[in-house]
Amino acid sequence: MVYTKHFVVHATWKLNQLNKYIEDATKTTHDVDSPGHLNNLFEYISNDDKTVSKQLVSGHHVIDVHDMAEEFIQTHIFAKNKKGNAKLLFKDNEVLAHHLIQSFSPDDTLTPEEIHEIGRKTVLELTGGQHEFVIATHVDKDHIHNHIIFNAINLETHKKFRWTKSTKKVYEHISDKHADYAGAKIIEHDKSNFKNFTDYQIYNREKSFKQEIKKRVDFLLANSKDQYDFVLKSRALKLDIDFSGKYAKYKLLDEPQLRPTRSRSITKLKKYDGRYDSTGIMERLKDNIVVPDLENIKQIFDSQNQAEVNDFELNAKIKPWQIDKKTNHGIYIDMEYGTGNNGLIFIHNKFLEKNSDGTLELFIKEKDYFYFMNGQKSQFNKYLTGKTLVNQLSYFNQTIPVRKPRELRAIDDLVSALNFLSDNQVTNGEQFELLASKFDDMIAEIKSQLVTAEDKIIQLNLVLKTLSGASSTDEITKSKAKEKLQQMNIDPDTSVDLLEKQAEALVIEKNIIEDKLSEVINDLKLYENIKHTSDKERENDPIKNKEVKR
Repeated sequence: MVYTKHFVVHATWKLNQLNKYIEDATKTTHDVDSPGHLNNLFEYISNDDKTVSKQLVSGHHVIDVHDMAEEFIQTHIFAKNKKGNAKLLFKDNEVLAHHLIQSFSPDDTLTPEEIHEIGRKTVLELTGGQHEFVIATHVDKDHIHNHIIFNAINLETHKKFRWTKSTKKVYEHISDKHADYAGAKIIEHDKSNFKNFTDYQIYNREKSFKQEIKKRVDFLLANSKDQYDFVLKSRALKLDIDFSGKYAKYKLLDEPQLRPTRSRSITKLKKYDGRYDSTGIMERLKDNIVVPDLENIKQIFDSQNQAEVNDFELNAKIKPWQIDKKTNHGIYIDMEYGTGNNGLIFIHNKFLEKNSDGTLELFIKEKDYFYFMNGQKSQFNKYLTGKTLVNQLSYFNQTIPVRKPRELRAIDDLVSALNFLSDNQVTNGEQFELLASKFDDMIAEIKSQLVTAEDKIIQLNLVLKTLSGASSTDEITKSKAKEKLQQMNIDPDTSVDLLEKQAEALVIEKNIIEDKLSEVINDLKLYENIKHTSDKERENDPIKNKEVKR
């Protein structure tokens, strides 16, 4: 959202240089035209033309912002004295301060004062307010940007701020939150502009190259007729393949992947069987009779990929009191994650659906990632999975999430594959038989899940019935019900309302499974009829009857 940079300040001369740079009047002043509550933060100065301007420089725990460098150095010396290291000189590589930059879109309608305030809130949250800092908002370019210098020494503990490989991401999330709250526009980050492998690794936490490679390779395996066709289509999907070594190597050409990935790394098999190497690929492709043309392969992949993106595994309700802020991009949820660990989680609009009554529902996958931000202690910031987020939300708002079985997504993919074969009049051979076999296995699994869901509903209803008896005015009924609850290991004080919500969620889940199962069984019957008709025609056609079945 907001473009950010970070630099470490090692030398005292650099600190002095930054001191002069950030307070440069030609960069940090603008004419007073928007009075507000921030006015008392800034120094008013008179330019040569006698117009009154505002110098957008402010500090925190700094007596004189113009003497920032000296005050920072004195803090370091004081900290060394407290630790008994007064005689130690500054080392060449010693971290004295951290230099942060926040750049905003030229299309932003925010005032320089508002952008300055975003910077102030960002560094306060990042450091916990325990470090000296100075902020200068520069207005000399087409985009307004903040320069923030904060002392590495903590004023309370005299310890240094630990900037690890993940701190840049913490800084970005905090910066984006405050910018989003203020209404800043989006700036797309240049994902290919990594300065080192550490930056690449941080980005890689959110985008798994291995997972994307496996998705494309699996798609190509199902939609290529031979290895030559496989390689041609891989280029259409921006996937580079190298078969020259013992293991095949894959590299995404439309992502900032720095190193190729070996074939054995894209599967979770404990003992790799060579399925993604040259020999394994050729063995798999020999079963494919009809496949999409090269010209259509990208469109088919994108369509299938979009369907997967739009699909969901978890559906949860969000109560209005859980929403801290609504922005143009999504909502910020107020949530407790662990005792006393309160913070915010941003949920993008793409995961949300607004109901007619104004309430919001969340549709996500278990392995979607969300970022938890503790506004007081940034060291507690962390990523949460979609599954954890839904569990936390539901725990506090006393609602039960609906879970959609993953197998339903796989069923849709199988239906698409069978549709393709049917459209191309392929109703025999191993390619068709393999898919039909998978269909049978998947239907059996869904039927098993359906039985499990039904059993859970029955058990919940039995518990609810018994809890109802335990609250009866008839003492005999009440006594018998409590005995039964004890046998069932159920606390008599269990919330009936919560159990009823669980039962409702299970009924919804069961209905989803039943609808899909009915749809799939009808499709499979249709394919079987088509195959039966095709087999009859083949028997009566002497030419087709001589075709070699693969």
